[in-house]
Amino acid sequence: MDVVAAWGVIEEWLAADAPSIRKSLRPPGDDARVEKLQKKLKLPLPPDFIASVRVHDGQKSDAEHGPFPAPPDELGSVPSYRLLPLTDSGREWAMMKKLRDQGEFDGRQAKPGRGVRRGWWDAGWVPIADDGGGDYFCLDLAPGKGGTAGQVIVFLHDMDERPLVAKSYAAWLGRLAKGLASGRYVLDEGEGVVER
Repeated sequence: MDVVAAWGVIEEWLAADAPSIRKSLRPPGDDARVEKLQKKLKLPLPPDFIASVRVHDGQKSDAEHGPFPAPPDELGSVPSYRLLPLTDSGREWAMMKKLRDQGEFDGRQAKPGRGVRRGWWDAGWVPIADDGGGDYFCLDLAPGKGGTAGQVIVFLHDMDERPLVAKSYAAWLGRLAKGLASGRYVLDEGEGVVER
């Protein structure tokens, strides 16, 4: 499923089942913002991610919930993840890179999923959705051996796993669309979009 088709399914479900999340989606982003983020990263963004930004540049900052269910390995009661606008992705990336460059993660080892680089945090990981507590879904623009640039991984700040969740942004978004359409996910008033 391509990104535009996936957004059509997601928007239809949100309009019927989670109108507050639907209203929190921002309008399309422009090429200037995409280019600004690419210059900051010094890495190209994948075409499927750019196509998504041209539909919605994330969600408003005051959104109570996002459309992305928390990763299954996350412990405790965790809200669904909010889709980050390009400016927030850049800001979160810069903060994490600064922490890494200052040695904040020295001596900490993560357990990378297949095709993901070893290390607690990598400058090739770009946050694209967050839970508001320091955890992210990230575009992996500098994958490890066997990985694909643009794959989606999870960064959990208090856990050492770095799982691969999708081979591409389009696959990640398409999985959400299919899950919503099939009834796999429901809206929980306290947690947002969760698995049934």
